[in-house]
Amino acid sequence: MDSKLFNENFAKILEIRKELNSMEFNSTKYDELEEVLADLEDDFMEDFGDELDEVITKIHHTLCPDIESAHPMAYFARNYTESEFVPGDYEINTGDGIKIIAEIKGKKVRGSLVWLPNPARLVMISAEDILVLWNSEKPEEIHLG
Repeated sequence: MDSKLFNENFAKILEIRKELNSMEFNSTKYDELEEVLADLEDDFMEDFGDELDEVITKIHHTLCPDIESAHPMAYFARNYTESEFVPGDYEINTGDGIKIIAEIKGKKVRGSLVWLPNPARLVMISAEDILVLWNSEKPEEIHLG
């Protein structure tokens, strides 16, 4: 996997989503931008979809085997807000992503699986912690708690 390309494409998707979230649906530019986003997401999946499916499937199989994995785009948050505490990082709503109940270190943990940027990574966010499960800079590694 080309980590640099992955992160660049991820950032483009986030920027378009942020712009769409700031617009009214009846804006003349909204439909145009929505098409741009759909094209970016299609390209992203063409370039990285197989690898992301494999990562997500392995994570689900290990952490939450009763919950089927979803399309990789479903793990994006609805809205990303630039962090006021960590430059270059983003915050999300805790309800975003794919909700799961995982078995981690012998304990049931409720949380969400969601993509975060800079670097792009798949994390599990729970009330207690943020656990980085996969990172685009080391795509061959999956950390399962």
